Amino acid sequence: SLLIFNSHGDPKFVALGKYGLGFGYVSSFEPDKAEPLLEEALSELIKVDMRREIGWARHVHADCALLRKDYSESLRRYKIGLEACMQAKDQGGAITELYGIAMSMAGLAFFKDALMLNGLIMSLYTQLGIFIDDELWPTFWVHCIKETIRKAQKEVGEDLVRQYEEEGIAMGFERAVEFALEFKLD
Repeated sequence: SLLIFNSHGDPKFVALGKYGLGFGYVSSFEPDKAEPLLEEALSELIKVDMRREIGWARHVHADCALLRKDYSESLRRYKIGLEACMQAKDQGGAITELYGIAMSMAGLAFFKDALMLNGLIMSLYTQLGIFIDDELWPTFWVHCIKETIRKAQKEVGEDLVRQYEEEGIAMGFERAVEFALEFKLD
Protein backbone atom coordinates (compact mmCIF):
# COMPACT_ATOMS: atom_id res chain seq x y z
CA SER A 1 0.00 0.00 0.00
CA LEU A 2 2.91 2.36 0.71
CA LEU A 3 4.09 2.04 -2.91
CA ILE A 4 0.61 2.86 -4.19
CA PHE A 5 0.24 5.79 -1.81
CA ASN A 6 3.67 7.12 -2.81
CA SER A 7 2.68 7.00 -6.48
CA HIS A 8 -0.39 9.17 -5.77
CA GLY A 9 1.62 11.63 -3.71
CA ASP A 10 -1.05 12.41 -1.09
CA PRO A 11 0.96 13.12 2.09
CA LYS A 12 -1.82 11.89 4.37
CA PHE A 13 -1.93 8.48 2.72
CA VAL A 14 1.86 8.25 2.50
CA ALA A 15 2.08 8.92 6.25
CA LEU A 16 -0.59 6.28 6.94
CA GLY A 17 1.22 3.81 4.69
CA LYS A 18 4.45 4.34 6.63
CA TYR A 19 2.57 3.97 9.91
CA GLY A 20 0.97 0.74 8.67
CA LEU A 21 4.27 -0.73 7.54
CA GLY A 22 5.85 0.29 10.86
CA PHE A 23 3.04 -1.44 12.73
CA GLY A 24 3.61 -4.53 10.62
CA TYR A 25 7.28 -4.58 11.61
CA VAL A 26 6.39 -4.15 15.29
CA SER A 27 3.89 -6.99 14.97
CA SER A 28 6.72 -9.10 13.55
CA PHE A 29 9.00 -8.24 16.48
CA GLU A 30 11.23 -6.05 14.30
CA PRO A 31 11.27 -2.70 16.14
CA ASP A 32 14.52 -1.57 14.52
CA LYS A 33 12.89 -1.70 11.08
CA ALA A 34 9.73 -0.04 12.38
CA GLU A 35 11.25 2.93 14.14
CA PRO A 36 12.52 4.96 11.16
CA LEU A 37 9.21 4.49 9.32
CA LEU A 38 7.23 5.55 12.36
CA GLU A 39 9.41 8.61 12.87
CA GLU A 40 8.85 9.63 9.24
CA ALA A 41 5.12 8.95 9.61
CA LEU A 42 4.97 11.05 12.77
CA SER A 43 6.69 13.97 11.11
CA GLU A 44 4.27 13.83 8.19
CA LEU A 45 1.17 13.30 10.34
CA ILE A 46 2.11 16.33 12.44
CA LYS A 47 2.49 18.45 9.28
CA VAL A 48 -1.03 17.54 8.11
CA ASP A 49 -2.45 17.70 11.67
CA MET A 50 -4.00 14.23 11.78
CA ARG A 51 -4.36 14.23 15.55
CA ARG A 52 -5.86 10.81 16.14
CA GLU A 53 -3.37 9.17 13.80
CA ILE A 54 -0.52 11.01 15.54
CA GLY A 55 -1.58 9.22 18.72
CA TRP A 56 -1.57 5.86 16.94
CA ALA A 57 1.89 6.43 15.50
CA ARG A 58 3.25 7.64 18.84
CA HIS A 59 1.88 4.50 20.46
CA VAL A 60 3.52 2.11 18.02
CA HIS A 61 6.75 4.13 18.26
CA ALA A 62 6.65 3.52 22.03
CA ASP A 63 5.97 -0.18 21.37
CA CYS A 64 9.38 -0.32 19.66
CA ALA A 65 11.13 0.66 22.89
CA LEU A 66 8.91 -1.70 24.91
CA LEU A 67 9.84 -4.62 22.68
CA ARG A 68 13.53 -3.82 23.20
CA LYS A 69 12.89 -3.69 26.97
CA ASP A 70 14.02 -0.07 27.07
CA TYR A 71 11.36 0.69 29.64
CA SER A 72 12.51 4.22 30.46
CA GLU A 73 12.22 5.19 26.80
CA SER A 74 8.91 3.38 26.29
CA LEU A 75 7.52 5.17 29.35
CA ARG A 76 8.64 8.54 27.96
CA ARG A 77 7.13 7.78 24.55
CA TYR A 78 3.82 6.44 25.88
CA LYS A 79 3.43 9.58 27.99
CA ILE A 80 3.84 11.69 24.85
CA GLY A 81 1.31 9.42 23.14
CA LEU A 82 -1.10 9.84 26.05
CA GLU A 83 -0.87 13.62 25.73
CA ALA A 84 -1.54 13.32 21.98
CA CYS A 85 -4.59 11.11 22.57
CA MET A 86 -5.97 13.49 25.17
CA GLN A 87 -5.53 16.44 22.78
CA ALA A 88 -7.35 14.45 20.09
CA LYS A 89 -10.10 13.55 22.59
CA ASP A 90 -9.41 9.87 21.84
CA GLN A 91 -10.26 8.13 25.11
CA GLY A 92 -9.83 4.64 23.64
CA GLY A 93 -6.35 5.55 22.47
CA ALA A 94 -5.60 7.11 25.86
CA ILE A 95 -6.56 3.88 27.62
CA THR A 96 -4.18 1.98 25.36
CA GLU A 97 -1.41 4.49 26.16
CA LEU A 98 -2.10 3.95 29.86
CA TYR A 99 -1.63 0.23 29.27
CA GLY A 100 1.75 0.91 27.67
CA ILE A 101 2.67 3.13 30.61
CA ALA A 102 1.63 0.38 33.03
CA MET A 103 3.80 -2.16 31.18
CA SER A 104 6.73 0.26 31.21
CA MET A 105 6.30 0.86 34.94
CA ALA A 106 6.19 -2.88 35.58
CA GLY A 107 9.31 -3.37 33.47
CA LEU A 108 11.03 -0.76 35.67
CA ALA A 109 9.82 -2.63 38.82
CA PHE A 110 7.30 0.05 39.86
CA PHE A 111 4.89 -2.79 40.51
CA LYS A 112 2.30 -0.98 42.64
CA ASP A 113 1.94 1.88 40.15
CA ALA A 114 1.78 -0.53 37.21
CA LEU A 115 -0.84 -2.73 38.83
CA MET A 116 -2.95 0.24 39.89
CA LEU A 117 -3.13 1.35 36.26
CA ASN A 118 -3.70 -2.23 35.12
CA GLY A 119 -6.70 -2.54 37.44
CA LEU A 120 -8.25 0.61 36.06
CA ILE A 121 -7.53 -0.39 32.46
CA MET A 122 -9.10 -3.83 32.89
CA SER A 123 -12.14 -2.21 34.52
CA LEU A 124 -12.48 0.29 31.67
CA TYR A 125 -12.09 -2.44 29.06
CA THR A 126 -14.85 -4.43 30.77
CA GLN A 127 -17.13 -1.37 30.83
CA LEU A 128 -16.48 -0.80 27.12
CA GLY A 129 -17.13 -4.46 26.27
CA ILE A 130 -13.51 -5.12 25.29
CA PHE A 131 -12.47 -8.61 26.26
CA ILE A 132 -8.90 -9.41 27.13
CA ASP A 133 -7.93 -12.60 25.38
CA ASP A 134 -4.40 -13.61 24.45
CA GLU A 135 -5.70 -15.16 21.24
CA LEU A 136 -7.40 -11.95 20.09
CA TRP A 137 -4.61 -9.49 20.87
CA PRO A 138 -1.57 -8.98 18.64
CA THR A 139 1.17 -11.48 19.51
CA PHE A 140 3.74 -8.79 20.33
CA TRP A 141 1.31 -7.11 22.78
CA VAL A 142 0.62 -10.40 24.58
CA HIS A 143 4.38 -10.99 24.74
CA CYS A 144 4.89 -7.56 26.33
CA ILE A 145 2.05 -8.12 28.83
CA LYS A 146 3.64 -11.41 29.90
CA GLU A 147 7.07 -9.77 30.23
CA THR A 148 5.80 -6.93 32.39
CA ILE A 149 2.32 -6.98 33.95
CA ARG A 150 2.14 -10.71 34.55
CA LYS A 151 5.65 -10.75 36.04
CA ALA A 152 4.63 -7.88 38.33
CA GLN A 153 1.53 -9.82 39.41
CA LYS A 154 3.66 -12.86 40.28
CA GLU A 155 6.19 -10.70 42.10
CA VAL A 156 3.68 -9.08 44.49
CA GLY A 157 1.21 -11.95 44.94
CA GLU A 158 -2.57 -12.20 44.66
CA ASP A 159 -3.52 -10.17 47.73
CA LEU A 160 -1.47 -7.13 46.77
CA VAL A 161 -2.51 -7.42 43.12
CA ARG A 162 -6.14 -7.21 44.20
CA GLN A 163 -5.42 -4.30 46.57
CA TYR A 164 -3.43 -2.30 44.00
CA GLU A 165 -5.94 -2.93 41.23
CA GLU A 166 -8.82 -1.80 43.47
CA GLU A 167 -6.88 1.39 44.24
CA GLY A 168 -6.47 1.95 40.52
CA ILE A 169 -10.16 1.42 39.81
CA ALA A 170 -11.02 3.92 42.55
CA MET A 171 -8.69 6.45 40.92
CA GLY A 172 -10.86 6.76 37.81
CA PHE A 173 -9.81 7.65 34.28
CA GLU A 174 -9.08 11.38 34.63
CA ARG A 175 -6.97 10.94 37.76
CA ALA A 176 -5.15 7.99 36.18
CA VAL A 177 -4.18 10.20 33.25
CA GLU A 178 -2.81 12.82 35.66
CA PHE A 179 -1.06 10.11 37.69
CA ALA A 180 0.60 8.67 34.58
CA LEU A 181 1.69 12.02 33.20
CA GLU A 182 3.08 13.16 36.56
CA PHE A 183 5.00 9.90 37.15
CA LYS A 184 8.74 10.45 37.31
CA LEU A 185 11.58 7.93 37.50
CA ASP A 186 13.76 9.96 39.84
